[in-house]
Amino acid sequence: MWGIYRAREPKLSSGSVAGQKSDSVNEYSWRWWLTFVLSVGLGVFAAWWAVPPFAHLLAQSLVGQEAKGFWFVSRASGVTAYVLLWLSVVLGLLMSTRLSRSPRMANWTPALMAIHEFVSIVSWLFVALHALVLLGDTYVQASWFNLLVPFAFDAKSVVWIGLGQISLYLMAVVLVSYYVRTRIGFQAWRWLHFATFALYALVTVHGLLAGSDTATLWPLYATSNGVVLFLTVYRLLLMRQLATG
Repeated sequence: MWGIYRAREPKLSSGSVAGQKSDSVNEYSWRWWLTFVLSVGLGVFAAWWAVPPFAHLLAQSLVGQEAKGFWFVSRASGVTAYVLLWLSVVLGLLMSTRLSRSPRMANWTPALMAIHEFVSIVSWLFVALHALVLLGDTYVQASWFNLLVPFAFDAKSVVWIGLGQISLYLMAVVLVSYYVRTRIGFQAWRWLHFATFALYALVTVHGLLAGSDTATLWPLYATSNGVVLFLTVYRLLLMRQLATG
């Protein structure tokens, strides 16, 4: 979703195409449900095994006099959202280069597209969790107005927090545009898709200047941005080569 990719498919008769689509849908349907059931079962088992010993500490972290559970969840979900967004951007950049069109990668392209789309959605959900969970934090004392209106926080880092709030809305627009691209047209969707680069920059600045773990996470920021910069330059050089060739 975060990369522009148009696959070249061989021309097939309508009957063979319909048959292949039916087989593909059936195959992916049972695999998807099997994966879903196994994931839920594994999650329930892990919760049943791990939560009881820490239930008392968990309750104190959420409702105690010095409850910090909401703050920890916000920090953890913010870092998770950043990593998932980075992965989505990297997948998009990879699929927009010649790498995705090589014979060896052709069979993996549908799976990469599915992962790309899934990671993008989950990343936005973690961004929303990163913000909304602060409603329960007794120290921050955030309100719906503070969370939903950019630059409404009464804090020293209000500008950097506001950039994060803008990225939440921009990310939602880019996500929705993917599902309405046939209505708005490919060119409009493509230009909206390019907003991903601005989105990633906003999130990075927000994490660096508003985050409380920057000193610890600087290797993550340096490595992730180095990879994105390299792939972006490579893509631009490739586009220039195609334009002049």
